[in-house]
Amino acid sequence: MDEEKRLYVSLRDGIANLVRPSGGLYYHGKALLNRHRWRPFQDEVRSFLEGWPCPKDKNLILIGPSAGYTLPSEWLKKFDKVWAFDLDPLAEVLFRWRHKHPNVEFHRVNLFWRDGKLSLTPLNEILLLKPTANLLFCNVLGQVLFEGRAGEEEWLGFLRGLRQRLRGRNWASYHDVESRSAGEIVNHLTAGDWTQDLRPRELKWQLSKDQHHQVHAVWETV
Repeated sequence: MDEEKRLYVSLRDGIANLVRPSGGLYYHGKALLNRHRWRPFQDEVRSFLEGWPCPKDKNLILIGPSAGYTLPSEWLKKFDKVWAFDLDPLAEVLFRWRHKHPNVEFHRVNLFWRDGKLSLTPLNEILLLKPTANLLFCNVLGQVLFEGRAGEEEWLGFLRGLRQRLRGRNWASYHDVESRSAGEIVNHLTAGDWTQDLRPRELKWQLSKDQHHQVHAVWETV
């Protein structure tokens, strides 16, 4: 790929990631306008993370943290090194401004889709490079299906494969299970058998005046 085409692709992808259906400018705007509504959820996430007995290894992988609006700064400081993976071009700048962590490394890599299909390969490549780091999915799994096209069975199979791949790791996730907005109910298809033995903790998140999400939080340690 020549330099001109590479620049075009980079610009196109950057713009697309700013207007994604589950993130980007839309999400940052909601965070700004509804920050007082988010505080109870932020407190619940903090309580959940403080109860996760993970940091034997002082390294952490964050997947889909955006600007870290729902992450507690003091908890992040427990980790010497943080690798963050998020497609949003604004995520890194806003994350650093919010959290002031001295050793965060951002990567704009899609860890769920490859060539238009759900794939565990991108995540697997990261896990092989960082075999002992703790892993946190930051309210991202419930949004994956909005970013591409996949059937329900394909998605549920992906989640089962993800759980299998995570065995032997310290990992946690909080993710949307159901959302309600303007009278519409959306099932995010994350409450399947892939977490049945983990006893999900139920959290409530009011994103805006009329938008409410039910969130499950789970962790697994070795």
